[in-house]
Amino acid sequence: MAGKKFQRPVRRNAAPDPKPPRLAPYLQMLPSLLQALIMAGVAYFVTSRVEQALKERQATVASVTAMTQLLKDIDAATGDGREAQRKSLARQLSMYGVDAIGPLVILAVDKDMEIAVPEEGLTLIAIRHKAEVCAALGSLLRSREQFPDAVTQMKSLERRTKDLGCMERVKTCAAR
Repeated sequence: MAGKKFQRPVRRNAAPDPKPPRLAPYLQMLPSLLQALIMAGVAYFVTSRVEQALKERQATVASVTAMTQLLKDIDAATGDGREAQRKSLARQLSMYGVDAIGPLVILAVDKDMEIAVPEEGLTLIAIRHKAEVCAALGSLLRSREQFPDAVTQMKSLERRTKDLGCMERVKTCAAR
């Protein structure tokens, strides 16, 4: 063996040294990153809905407070221009739309109230919310026996209901 040189054994089918892929750490983070993004989106959506609901409630409370003050002012009106003052306040009350229908209907059966005051407010609301005003007047007229002291007011409200074109709706509601 003196004449033979030592040769290194040749490896066949040997795999090259593996290099770690450069994307592997990022791919491992992808599920947790995606989960965090989804949670952030859901939290933003829920938070914005809650904030919107709170703002609506605050607006409702402010409206009720303002309507209560207007009703107190209507009740407290005195003097020669009392009816004109009350009509003006009823017009202001009608700006609250559907929410003002209930208080105006209650004023309509008050025997100490000039009937023109709530009628004016209800007529203004009926411009945009006719169905709701008709429903409220129909309900009131169907229960007129509960208000024996308000005969004059009921007759006037019945005329106003006809003027607004609500009698068909009132009859339809009464048939139910």
